[in-house]
Amino acid sequence: MSEQYQEAWRKYFAQNGYQRQIQMEADGSKSLFIEEFCNEDGVVPEELSEIYLLCNESGVPCELLLVFDIRDGWKEDEIKTLCRAWDERILSFLNFGSLPGREQQSQYLLKYNVMQILLSNTVTARCAAAMSEEKSTDISRKLFVSIENGDVTESDLSMLPFYFDQLTQDSTAPESESELAQILPGRDKLMCLYEAYTTEKAFSEEDLAAVKEWLGNAKN
Repeated sequence: MSEQYQEAWRKYFAQNGYQRQIQMEADGSKSLFIEEFCNEDGVVPEELSEIYLLCNESGVPCELLLVFDIRDGWKEDEIKTLCRAWDERILSFLNFGSLPGREQQSQYLLKYNVMQILLSNTVTARCAAAMSEEKSTDISRKLFVSIENGDVTESDLSMLPFYFDQLTQDSTAPESESELAQILPGRDKLMCLYEAYTTEKAFSEEDLAAVKEWLGNAKN
């Protein structure tokens, strides 16, 4: 198996439920059963690293991501040509093609959720051609992602459409909670503010007066 096939950037797709559509054969060659995305001889184009499919809870295809590798010396005019050529292929697929084993399923949702993700170096990802193509929404959206040592750079991780940083608790949270507890009124004084209500609640005149008094003191 090639080194590129084992690169770390692939894990983000697998972790988010995307299904690989390109198969790696024992001899190291790639196979793909989507005619519109293959060359005339049936070979997977060299620049096409992967195709990922996402289905919704009903099993209907709803998102298609085509991943290209342009890290090796692609010029700006070549990048534009690549994006436009693949837009034509994508349009042909959406109009006339079908997914393997899903010939009877609707591809309506895919028409609005096809993206070209272009793996590049940090310079190419910020070049004029990349910025221009990212603004274009013709047929498919384009996203240029910087890769270093086989993985997405930390600055570009948040650009991935499905990537979310895990929430971490700030080290100052206990101090903030302590300060907040000093500001809020005590439960014994305004218990009505701490109770959960599932229906509309009518507060008593006494409760409202206590809230107004607390707000007045807070302003001071």
